[in-house]
Parts: sequence; structure tokens; C-alpha cells
Amino acid sequence: MDHQINLNLLRTLNVLLETKSSKASAEILNVSQPAVSKQLTILREHFCDPLLVRNGGNNELSTKAISLQGEVVQTLKRIDSVFDGHSFIPSSSTQHFNIASNSAIIREVMPPVIKKICTLAPNLSFSFIAASEDLEKRMDAGDVDLYLGTLPVKSYGALKVQELVRVPVQCIMSQQHPLAISTPPEAILTKEMLVEFPHTINRTGFSGTADFAVYFYNLGVEPQQRFSVMEFGAAQAIVSSTNSLLLETTFRSLDQLNANNLTSRKVPAPYPSTLLGACWPAYWHNSQAHRWLRQELFDIIKNNFLAGA
Repeated sequence: MDHQINLNLLRTLNVLLETKSSKASAEILNVSQPAVSKQLTILREHFCDPLLVRNGGNNELSTKAISLQGEVVQTLKRIDSVFDGHSFIPSSSTQHFNIASNSAIIREVMPPVIKKICTLAPNLSFSFIAASEDLEKRMDAGDVDLYLGTLPVKSYGALKVQELVRVPVQCIMSQQHPLAISTPPEAILTKEMLVEFPHTINRTGFSGTADFAVYFYNLGVEPQQRFSVMEFGAAQAIVSSTNSLLLETTFRSLDQLNANNLTSRKVPAPYPSTLLGACWPAYWHNSQAHRWLRQELFDIIKNNFLAGA
């Protein structure tokens, strides 16, 4: 049977795919359960598929329904971006955004952004998601609205990319480290100093990339690699209590390093750096809400964290 699918049916389908229940969907949509059941019948006829199937005492999504989830979410976000482009008011907006990044950036960069946004747009909400190898696919499926981190990223769909700033890589160490004691804060370490001590490898940061190996190859030396961890917090804890070194992107202030018993020194040329930027699905590009969020985020990164970097 041929039905004209309207926006209400699309939103009902989205909620049904999330809840797998007409009763729960009715509560979320603030309509009666019979109304949702009627819409489910129309959707089943349109897709020639049950969408929700009983398994024991629970409903499960059909194979067709599972295949529709990403497309439905993405379509609704595109529709929302069209309408909010003309009606976004920060003080009253209740939009929700999923932001992907790594833990160090979320911890060090996002707090002042969130503080400002909570003042200007108190009802805006966020979910912070760990950036992972399937980031591009998740963004293309509509699960991630904005990525903040190192560039470049590969894309399975249309993405908009904004380069923000190149951030220098420095050598982070304990304040009691022999190099911290023997060199002034403005010193540039030699390659012999870098290979005299073991290194902690943060697999999600600069030293978790091929750039780490390339840098030492260009120096013509082989570093000692003793500890390998999955995030900056763990690397920081190891470095602060051992004589190991950490090559890492330094968007942290001196006060933040001091608070964790750390200090930093410059590394020898060729000076490594990482390109920090953002990307987002193309359908969000003209959304006034998304554009406002991006601008607040970008301004703080450029003006507060990385000035003079």
C-alpha cells in the first residue's frame, strides 16, 4: 500500500526503533498508545516489514529496522538543521549534540567551553564520545555531530573540516626528573638527552601515532619505549612518578602541568607538531545551532588555549 510518509511518522519510527515499544514511544511522544500503534501499522505496510518482532516476552528490531536506524537519525538531524537555521535562540534551545574527542582534549579544552555555554544556552546538552577507529562511520551514520581532535580524518560521507591550529609537541617529565633539574624551562633538549631515558607511549596522543617513529627516525636515533598506555591521564601518572619521558601535544598550561608534578621542555628540530581541528557532517553546516556551538568552541581554543603556541 502506498502511503505518503509525513514528518510525524518519521519521528515515531525513530522513537520506536529506540524504545522497541509502542507504550514507551507514546509516553515520549506525548500521544496515546493507540495512536502510536496505528502509525506502526502504517510504517509496517510502507516498508513491507514488521519492524518490531516478538522474541519471548520482549520486542526486537527486525533486520530491516536495524538497517533503517542510522538513516532515520541522519534524516531527522538534517530536517532539524533546516528549521533551526531560522529559529535558533541560545537561551531557549534544548538541542543535544554528540561530540567525539579524546579524553585529554575533553578534560583540558572543554570545561571553559561548557562553562560559557551553560551561561548562554542553559538547556543545550552534550554527550562526549571517545574518538575511535570507526569515528568516520559513526559520523556518517548520524551518531556523532562534531569531532574535535587531530587531523586529517578520512570520510565515508560528506564532511566539513576546519583546521584550527598547529600545536607543538614537547617533552613532558616529572619536576624531579634529572633533565628537569639540569636544564632551564626554556631549554631545547638534545637528541642524546631524549634517548638517555625511557619513554611512555600514549597511544591516543602524538606518541601513539606513526609521527612518533618518524620523528625519531629523522633524528637518527632509537628511543627506549618502556610503557604503553591508552590515554594521557595514565601516561601522566606514570611520567610523574618515574624517570620516563612523554612526547605529547602541549595545549596544557604551565599551571596545569605544575599541578600534576610535571614540567616540559622543547624537543630538537625537526620540530614536531599536530594539527588540531574539527569536522562535522555536511548537513549540520548551515544549522544555526551547530554553527553557534562551533564558533564558541573554536574561539576559545584559538584565543585562550593556544595563543602563542
